Amino acid sequence: MSMPLSPVRLEKVFRYAIFFDGVDDVAVVPYSPLLDITDNLTVLAFFMTIAPIPDQKIVSKYPGVPQWVIGVYNSRAYTELWTAGGGYSSQNYIGTFRLGRWHQYGISYRSSDGYYTVYLDGERAGTISTDGWPLRSSTGNTVIGSSTDTNGLHLLGLVSQVLVYARVLSDDEVMWNYNNFEDPVSGSLRLSLFAHPDNVSDIDNDGILEWIDLSGHGNHGKLYGARLITLIKDPARVLTSARALTPAR
Repeated sequence: MSMPLSPVRLEKVFRYAIFFDGVDDVAVVPYSPLLDITDNLTVLAFFMTIAPIPDQKIVSKYPGVPQWVIGVYNSRAYTELWTAGGGYSSQNYIGTFRLGRWHQYGISYRSSDGYYTVYLDGERAGTISTDGWPLRSSTGNTVIGSSTDTNGLHLLGLVSQVLVYARVLSDDEVMWNYNNFEDPVSGSLRLSLFAHPDNVSDIDNDGILEWIDLSGHGNHGKLYGARLITLIKDPARVLTSARALTPAR
């Protein structure tokens, strides 16, 4: 009797990424009221670590008044969030991140019932209940590659996409974003960063490159040290000498 086939998970491949050196590289999205999301939130990122540094932060809204942090501790998920009622919740040591492999990683929070969910590679990895308060309001920046703007638990690795939504995505929508990263769900999208040469430019002519926000809200990230790199180059075009061609038959 034949056995049913298990779903095949294909390794994700990105052509471009933003590289973070693990020392002081960051991408900083300045404060915007549109990113001070307190009731319903989803944050998703595609990232890769390239060294076994114990504690690395991928994306955070931590500077000033801490709101949420998505990080890796000893190659496992480590997420934190803070509520307006003074509550602190974390989901730690979930899953395993492999060095040199792309992972989608994120959280969602719904204040109506306090559900706080962690997603790994398109699937729920853990859900807990919190105190049910909205998240703390924060005028801090959103930081990629560290826990703060300039100092703290830096990422040594790559980030190709960051998405922030002002709602809780369904499980199907999270899986859609995992499988269709070039065409993410757009409803209530407040921040959409995707690594590509067309999306990195000094648009305000201040000498600092911006990672351009594709959500339409203008929440562009400033790249401080972090830089766009090419992971997969176009194949070289090889011209064959006419003398080497096989004669026509």
